[in-house]
Amino acid sequence: PYLTMKVGERVRWYVLDLGSEVDMHGAIWNGNTVLQRGSRRDQLELMPASMQTVEMVPDNPGRWMFKCQVTDHSLAGMVATYRAE
Repeated sequence: PYLTMKVGERVRWYVLDLGSEVDMHGAIWNGNTVLQRGSRRDQLELMPASMQTVEMVPDNPGRWMFKCQVTDHSLAGMVATYRAE
């Protein structure tokens, strides 16, 4: 299943890292960017046991990946697909 959103619609993402002290994650959005504390980004660093809230206003329609940029984590399934229509 896709996370589906409309182009031009504001979307709030709640991104969590529930791992231990050795589990750092780099969340990365393909196709669109998010706004984090006033900065436009396409990736986010998450420290263990942390949460960040970011906002996206998709302007690039299509099907895109949202994943952890740590290769072992992505290969283990830490990947999702979102669709902007």
